[in-house]
Amino acid sequence: MKRTIIFVEGTHDAEVMARILKIKGFSHLRKKSVVDDFWYSIIPKSFPNNDDLLERIPVPMFYKNGESEVALYSCNGISKIEAAYKSIRDSVYVQFSGINSVYVIVDCDNRPEADVRKEIVNLLSFPLSDKSILNVQGVNYGLYILPNNSDKGTIEKLLLECAEIQYTAVLNNAKNFVDTIDFTKLSNEDKKEIEKPFGKEKAILGAVATILKPAKSLPVSICDNEWITDKTMTQKTLSELADYIGQCL
Repeated sequence: MKRTIIFVEGTHDAEVMARILKIKGFSHLRKKSVVDDFWYSIIPKSFPNNDDLLERIPVPMFYKNGESEVALYSCNGISKIEAAYKSIRDSVYVQFSGINSVYVIVDCDNRPEADVRKEIVNLLSFPLSDKSILNVQGVNYGLYILPNNSDKGTIEKLLLECAEIQYTAVLNNAKNFVDTIDFTKLSNEDKKEIEKPFGKEKAILGAVATILKPAKSLPVSICDNEWITDKTMTQKTLSELADYIGQCL
């Protein structure tokens, strides 16, 4: 069996990875009974997590294609990627024993890509410092900085490019909607998120998702609608990410 773990920051990233895996022929394993018992050690056995009744239970999503399996970890931020990564490496599958490939995927945000890469390498004691795939004692390691392993930005750049292909009219209307809002009429608290770097891009994507899936979130829309398809795979940012991930699956 060929096994891969992918660590991502949040639910948007996880749903994009899930759609890429689906296009590559992987099926989502929704029942524990069909998951290889090798993975049972990383399935939480108790509730609540960290004594917090509102905290999401950190259950990986599992995917399979023939003799290849993937555990996809949505970690809710870099600090939790660090905790999950080190716990698995140091305690559960020591030095990732039994695992063929380990990917870490994070947003560049508004920082130089090299700075983000250096931070992750230092934070995780990650064995890879460049943009290649590195094999260390039989384990392949990959570190991908969204949106494209070079530029500033987030996964929202990738999704906007997908929407330009798949939902052109809806996207244009969503942009017009966001552009016509007078944000000076909002309180500082209300406009705090949209004034952050890439805040408007996230608002535009949220508006598109609201049309496609009224009253539901963007991750639900990514899962259910046609953001990631063979058609949108023609755009460079998405295809490069899919090719990178596909090297070791």
